[in-house]
Formats: sequence, C-alpha cells, structure tokens
Amino acid sequence: MSFLFVKCKVQENKQDFNTLANSYFDDKNALNPLEATQYGQNKYNDQIQLEINDAYRKKQAAFFDKYEFALSTTDEKQLSFEEKNSYENICWKVEIEKELLKYPTNLMPISQFNGTYLEMGRFAGGES
Repeated sequence: MSFLFVKCKVQENKQDFNTLANSYFDDKNALNPLEATQYGQNKYNDQIQLEINDAYRKKQAAFFDKYEFALSTTDEKQLSFEEKNSYENICWKVEIEKELLKYPTNLMPISQFNGTYLEMGRFAGGES
C-alpha cells in the first residue's frame, strides 16, 4: 500500500515539459515586453520594462528561481531530442541570467550592446 502511495506522489510531481516550456516563454515575454514584440507577441506592445530599477531585478530573480526549480524537477531522461534541446537552452539561460544578477549591471549608465534605448532606436528605424 505504501508503494502505491509513493508511486502516486512521483506521478503528482511529474510535469509535462511542453507546458513548462510554454509557460517559460509566456512568462519571459511578460518580463521582457520589448523582446515579446520582436517575437511577434503583440500582447505586450503597450508595455516597457524599467531595467534600471531594483523592482525589475527582483522580478527577474523570482522568474529565474521559479524556472530553476521547475527544471530541477524535470526528468531529462524522459525528454525527446527536441525537448532536451529546449531543456538545455532554458537551463543555460537561467544559469547565465542568475549569474548576471549578482552584479549591478543595471547601474551602468550605458552599454553599447543592449538596453532599452538601443531597442527603441531599432524600432524607430524599422530594424527590429
């Protein structure tokens, strides 16, 4: 009887990876509305993130913690080739972004590589 109970608990914790990946993409779009617009997700066209403020960085940290935990409960061996590719990409992105949050990069006054000011210029120039 206890064996069945344990088995049910494992099944309860098993998560469909496609649902996880779709949720990641949707939450990422909500967190980064300019990127969402570039991906053709018009739902966020009326929004902009303020990357410099601490509240945004806290949202980022919560987002990455959420998906780090979700990925840790995913059985990679059960994934198809395509799912494993997505799994590894999401794991890499979460790891890199969590590491970047350790540094106050939001306080850099300007960056030649990325930033809202560059994205807005690309949108205005029709190059996004």
